[in-house]
Amino acid sequence: MDAHGQYRDWKNWDETRFAQYDRAEAVYFAAEFAKAGLTPAKGFSLLEIGFGNGHFAGWVRAQGWRYAGTEQDPELVGRARAAGFSAHESSTPLDTVTGAGSLDLVIAFDVLEHLTFDEIITLLEAARGALKPTGHFMARFPSGDSPFGRVIQHGDMTHRSIIGSGIVQQLAQKAGFDVVQIRAPVLPVFGVGLISGLRRAVIRSVRALIRYFLRKIYFDNQPRVVEPNMVIVLCPAGNPRQATKLN
Repeated sequence: MDAHGQYRDWKNWDETRFAQYDRAEAVYFAAEFAKAGLTPAKGFSLLEIGFGNGHFAGWVRAQGWRYAGTEQDPELVGRARAAGFSAHESSTPLDTVTGAGSLDLVIAFDVLEHLTFDEIITLLEAARGALKPTGHFMARFPSGDSPFGRVIQHGDMTHRSIIGSGIVQQLAQKAGFDVVQIRAPVLPVFGVGLISGLRRAVIRSVRALIRYFLRKIYFDNQPRVVEPNMVIVLCPAGNPRQATKLN
């Protein structure tokens, strides 16, 4: 079995479940879009970098939006194409996948940590070229600000870069982006069931308390993402939404 096959097995990416998502994932995806201020209309067009087993792709298709995706594993590209998605190997230039200046969103869940900083800059520059002037780039990865992100960052031997808030700003600047948001992922409490919602409400309260004390004690009350993961939203430089928010 090759390295891609070993990774698929480790991630438990079952071919029979490609592009399937559960209720909690659907609620999460919708909440991330709302938190980012994205209000997709008819014809909304996006590209996902590293679609994995297609959970997000399946949700996007259910919304009726235009989707394309890239992935380095040829087997996953084949699964996506068999399921009717526009899928391409990661070596394919983004502007040949969708056309220059054509996308509303480029998104990368759990991808940037697998790349070097130079590779991230190259990816961001390609994404900027594929985005409309009013488009956005969104990503999620282990928070380099957080002591709690270590278990995720060091839980996968293919992770190569640790990314904190300051590095996000440097990467964005080098690639021609402005920072819109640097924050923790959302943790919805509604739409996930009563028990799960109550448990999440407690988790959110405890995390808020921990975040308050860590910022006060260790970070001179500067905004830092102390949750295990970080979400960023960027826009091409000059986009009217270029107000930086760190929370």
